[in-house]
Formats: sequence, C-alpha cells, structure tokens
Amino acid sequence: MMYSSCPPPKCGTTWMQTIVSLLFSGDPEVETELSVKMPWVDIRIREMSEVAERLEAMQHRRSMKSHTPMDGLPFDDQAQYICVFRHPLDAHFSYRKHVHNISMTWFDTWFPEDDAEGITIRRFLDGGAEGFDGDAMPLANILQHYKAVSALAERPNVSLFHYADMTTDLAGTFTRTCQICWAFPTPKQTWSNLFRPQRSTT
Repeated sequence: MMYSSCPPPKCGTTWMQTIVSLLFSGDPEVETELSVKMPWVDIRIREMSEVAERLEAMQHRRSMKSHTPMDGLPFDDQAQYICVFRHPLDAHFSYRKHVHNISMTWFDTWFPEDDAEGITIRRFLDGGAEGFDGDAMPLANILQHYKAVSALAERPNVSLFHYADMTTDLAGTFTRTCQICWAFPTPKQTWSNLFRPQRSTT
C-alpha cells in the first residue's frame, strides 16, 4: 500500500511525512531521510526514472510527496492520500521566508528582497492557479488544491488535516494518522516517545 502526501507547499507536508515515517518505524530515533524514503515525485530537479527506480526498490511500505493538486494525480483505491492545509496567509508568509533561503535567482521575480511596490502580495492575491504562477503559490493555487481534495473528501482513502489542528493536538494527529496508515506502536512504545508537542514557527 502506498501513502501520498499532497498539500500545497508550506502547509505541513514535511511535518506529516515525518509523522508517517515515525509511525512506520516505531522508532523515535529513526533517520527519516524524507527525500530518499518518501521522494517528492513531481519536483523538476530529479529524473522521474530515478525516482521510480528508488520506489520500486523499496521493501517497506512506500510513501510519496507531491504538491500537485489531487485532480492531477493518478487515483488508486489501494493508496491512501493525506492532504494538509493551512491558512493561506500563514502559508504565504512561510513560503516567503522559505524562498529567501534558497539560492535560485528566478524566485526574485515574485519575492524581491526590497518589495516597496508590494509585488509579492499582489502576486499572491492576483496570480493564476496554474503554469509558472503556481511556483509563486498564489491564493488561487491554494484554493485549487482545496477544491480538488474536497471533491474527493468522502472517499475512504482521502484524508484532510489542518495545520492548526496539528499544532494544538499533536497526539490526536498521531492517533488519526495511525488509523489511516494502520501503523500502531508496540506495547513498549508510547506517544510521548514518538513526539514532543511543539509549535512550529515557520
């Protein structure tokens, strides 16, 4: 069975991946190595053949990350789809901080350091949902993600989480993710060993 995390960027994807990795292993000291064990399948800097080969070679339950809206992904009844959402403004400002730590100059078009003219917030409010605008993660793109997931939300293998709920009830998030993934701790493992409640600042 395969698990796919497919929210917009900066909405809790890596956090959810880490939770799934911890539950799969049951070991709080596990080296999650998310980029290897749970590859981001639609990132443009890797060859798809390399990603597919890595997934095929895995002997354990497989998990993937995608930032493609659900209506752009293959849908398989034997897979679980986990989608995390966050208040769009929180995601926007987290994304701003994120791209300023990336040495790719083409992000400067949408996220200039000195933004006296308000280019970044205008792009967020007015940008389109598809094409290169998607790399700037405008509001329309986030809403497209949400609409695509909402259309499938009643399917038993589609689960929605909210970032705010994860920050206020991490134990509940672990429990629910356990039920989705059928990955339960052994009697010697406790929730307190697998997580430390802490609010994210990004």
